[in-house]
Amino acid sequence: MTERTGNTRERIQQVALDLFAEQGYDKTSLREIAERLDVTKAALYYHFKTKDEILGSVLDDYLTEVEELADWAEQQPQDAEHRREVLTRYIDIAGRGIKAARFVQRAPEHTGQSGIGERFMKAMKRMNLVFASQDAPLAERLRTSMGIISVHMGLMIFGPESARPEERGYDPDEVRAAVTEVATELVIGADKRAAR
Repeated sequence: MTERTGNTRERIQQVALDLFAEQGYDKTSLREIAERLDVTKAALYYHFKTKDEILGSVLDDYLTEVEELADWAEQQPQDAEHRREVLTRYIDIAGRGIKAARFVQRAPEHTGQSGIGERFMKAMKRMNLVFASQDAPLAERLRTSMGIISVHMGLMIFGPESARPEERGYDPDEVRAAVTEVATELVIGADKRAAR
């Protein structure tokens, strides 16, 4: 894929997600996506034939990044340094994919048919297991889950594209720093608690 084609594909994905959020998935047409992009329907069809293809590609891109991170993380030593690196990379992925994650949260009915919803749940389980094994104490597993959830919630609630207009004034770097701090306390804090 050329850089120009990749950029066009990403623009289509982002515009489609914006429209899905504004007026709903079912009420958004390919024509409206093309109009917002200021391209012809034929130009849009070159990349995607249906809304389902657009949505599937967005979620697939996001989940592929998470799965690749989990693949890498599972091969690393399970120490605080590597878990911190995994968490930092995960926050980067979540930041880029926050619109996709928001869509999964708000419209799960559109993810079940393609198997994306199940794939999303498997990816999240793998990320949880990177930070706390299946046989870890329940409290540690809960903290890990809450740490990963805090990444999504922090970015969704306080990020620049927050669904809450009153929360949109935060500097993106400040949001990322706060998300990193809270998630680190929950996810990496197990090492500090074990050392006590």
